[in-house]
Amino acid sequence: MSSDYQTNRAWANEYLIDQQEVLGPAILRLGMRIADFHADTRQATDLTYFLSNRLNIAARVRRPDYQLTYGLTQFTLRSWLKSRVQTEYSKIVDDGFADWFLYAHARKEDDFV
Repeated sequence: MSSDYQTNRAWANEYLIDQQEVLGPAILRLGMRIADFHADTRQATDLTYFLSNRLNIAARVRRPDYQLTYGLTQFTLRSWLKSRVQTEYSKIVDDGFADWFLYAHARKEDDFV
């Protein structure tokens, strides 16, 4: 495992809680259904939560200096790397590994957009 990967992964991991806070409500709404009459009147159930299978989420947080150069309107998904390791594009688009993709910008080293 390269030191670049380890450094970048450690930096990105600092934003995992922020990502969960952004994604959590959307995931809850996705799987939440209003209970039917029987469940409501006989089983004390107003809402039912369904998520029938695993939901894989790819997430990318851009460093603050990225938006200074490219603004907040640029979207980058690598399609090749000099190292020839499999790219995000290939994993997501070609292999279908991510169901959702969160793309975010850090405003400064300790802040999340």
